[in-house]
Amino acid sequence: MPDAIEFEYEGRRNSNSAEAESAYSSIIAALELQESDFAAISGQSRIVGAAALVYPDADADTLLAASLWTACLIVNDDRWDYVQEDGGRLAPGEWFDGVTEVVDTWRTAGPLSDPFFELVRTTMFRLEAALGTEAADEIGHEIKRAITAMKWEGVWNEYTKKTSLATYLSFRRGYCTMDVQVVLDKWINGGRSFAALRDDPIRRAIDDVVVRFGCLSNDYYSWGREKKAVDKSNAVRILMDHAGYDESTALAHIRDDCVQAITDLDCIEESIKCSGHLGSHAKELLDYLACHRPLLYAAAIWPTETDRYR
Repeated sequence: MPDAIEFEYEGRRNSNSAEAESAYSSIIAALELQESDFAAISGQSRIVGAAALVYPDADADTLLAASLWTACLIVNDDRWDYVQEDGGRLAPGEWFDGVTEVVDTWRTAGPLSDPFFELVRTTMFRLEAALGTEAADEIGHEIKRAITAMKWEGVWNEYTKKTSLATYLSFRRGYCTMDVQVVLDKWINGGRSFAALRDDPIRRAIDDVVVRFGCLSNDYYSWGREKKAVDKSNAVRILMDHAGYDESTALAHIRDDCVQAITDLDCIEESIKCSGHLGSHAKELLDYLACHRPLLYAAAIWPTETDRYR
């Protein structure tokens, strides 16, 4: 495990963790997932613990729904990483298409062919119950966009030795589901759609920093695990291949970039506070920025508490 990323933000843990953990364990056990899928999202993986850091003020039902989404993306990620060791599971194209179909039909779908699809459907039900129809529809839209990006990732990985870190990150945000995470943050921590900011350039700058930190911190902590697997989607590998860095230098560079992203977000926050022309948007922008702070804290802290990166 590399050194933890420095983070001065004082994070909090959701007090509903125990209640959500109990419900989460019951739901996951009842799905009868394949052994490798179940192992990735139970026990020492501390899925609910991650959500408890990202959503410190969520009620128990919302925390449960967010935890189930985290379980979805981890199962999907592991299936993709270890696609050559599928143990009889569906091929990537089949489960990608299946997830898209579930997101389109989850309210009316009948029996599903893969327990993973039932996990996705259960997650969508729980998200709608906790956050409402508008939120569930927007989250579903972003999930489908992420699946579209994942379908291209296999081709994209063949060319990563030639690309820059900046271009890698511009696409990485899609297939690693960070854009889904941004939407979850605004509905759970923000408690509303922030529709007035939809096309605001400052909001876009906030999103860019948040997803950059999320991508880089994940790659930083997961490098030790991923370099042993088949996954080529890692910023450390990009720097080693593209820039010619050795492993330790690449790791240090990614860690520095994570710290810089936090500084960048601080700079955006201060610029909003000091701007005189934003009017009513100033408070909305500050609220929007604040709703992502717990995510950054969790991305810096949770990998040191789970066995997933060991």
